[in-house]
Amino acid sequence: MKQKAPNPASSRRLLWPLPVFMLSLALPAAFLVLLGSAMGAPVPGAPAPGAPAPGAAGPGAGPGKPMVQLIVGGRVHEGGGIVEVAADRPTRVRVRAMDGIRYIGLNPAVLVNAAKGRVTLQRSGEWGYAYGNSVANAELRAHRERAELVPGAGLSLSRVGDLEADIRLTDPSRSVTLGVTVELVWRVTTTYLARKVTQTNDLPPVRVSGVFTIKAVGPRGPAPWFTSKHLRATGQESGRVKRILVGLQAELDELEKGLASRRSYEDELRGVSLGVGRVKARLGDLETALAADRQASPPVVSEVTIVGLPTDGVIAMLAGQRRRTERLGELWTYCQGRKADATARLLDLRKGIGQNLLKSVFKNYLNWMNAFFSAADIVSIPTSFPDLITLLYPSRVASALDKPRGLLESWTTAIDDASILSTQMRAIRLLEQTERFFQERMQAAASERAALFAGIHKMQPGVERVEKELKAVVQRLKLVRSSAL
Repeated sequence: MKQKAPNPASSRRLLWPLPVFMLSLALPAAFLVLLGSAMGAPVPGAPAPGAPAPGAAGPGAGPGKPMVQLIVGGRVHEGGGIVEVAADRPTRVRVRAMDGIRYIGLNPAVLVNAAKGRVTLQRSGEWGYAYGNSVANAELRAHRERAELVPGAGLSLSRVGDLEADIRLTDPSRSVTLGVTVELVWRVTTTYLARKVTQTNDLPPVRVSGVFTIKAVGPRGPAPWFTSKHLRATGQESGRVKRILVGLQAELDELEKGLASRRSYEDELRGVSLGVGRVKARLGDLETALAADRQASPPVVSEVTIVGLPTDGVIAMLAGQRRRTERLGELWTYCQGRKADATARLLDLRKGIGQNLLKSVFKNYLNWMNAFFSAADIVSIPTSFPDLITLLYPSRVASALDKPRGLLESWTTAIDDASILSTQMRAIRLLEQTERFFQERMQAAASERAALFAGIHKMQPGVERVEKELKAVVQRLKLVRSSAL
């Protein structure tokens, strides 16, 4: 396959010189501490001169925006665009996310030049890099990278790993799309040499997407006279073979629909087994028709290729569900941590409000008592008629004017205390709502994950059995070729 020259514009976007102040876009905080030490600049919060920050955080933004890349035969396609593949055979493709951390791993000179000898680069590559000095060592490693591939109509796809797949155009005469989404999580490990302490932290995930146009190049062979989701026919057109192909495709569609239905598994795939039998019969009819056409006078030579199996879509669906169970597990762990934070804060607030409430009650009680009994002529609770007159008519006793003033001061103090307690109560209610929210999310994530696992365990054995059976049938065919095995 002919290789095109690299795109100068896209090369410049990733290889432009990085001054020190722009390097902050590409490096995590751990390296910024080292870099600050190398440049002689103070770094706020640095644990020691030249030491990587504990649990350095912050995803690498890199020079330019993070993007998805698709690699075909060593050639890198960025963010989208046209990808040329072979017309007559499957093509292996690999996808990855490109961000600042990966950029530095692939271009370590950026780090070495910026550090000016104060940092030793220990290793680097596509999957991360490690560096350090006499104080500490830091390693950034790709902890997890997953891809979702969505082929357009006319493109068959077979996954061979988390980041690789074999793709083939069922109709090389036209271009189709391939949607790609990649999620990458970097893990930072910092080791302090003197203290012999190691800290690990996962950076926020980098998620990038792109749509590529897949186009056939090279020898395309004759144009197909019949194409469908699973079948392709070239050569001389045969009406008899075409009728069989239409019926076979209908049976394959029905079989795929049955495999994707949960009701089929409740029936122990009896309906699917009947469908497999009908597909076998149609394939037998197809072989017979092809042989008869070739023995006719004049002979009609057709070539039929099976480009996909009805199990392919269900297997891809199950793989997507397995990836979702992993993410739900991560969501559950995250919610558990946030719920624990809210619970700990609630305990502190409840303890504090209990203490403040007791202090407020006793303080205001004493203030009221002092105000009530502060006047010289009031030394006890009124028990006789003259005493009551004195309280009701303060003009009779001048000192009685002090009582309202003292009571007003105590009332104001009580209002202030009540305001503080009210603020604390609102904070408690908010934290209780937060605690309930994360608890509900944990329960929802656990329920969905359990349901997905149940569905996977119920469907996967049957799908694999049907796939194995269909592949065995296709391999025994003599005149029908297959690119789906």
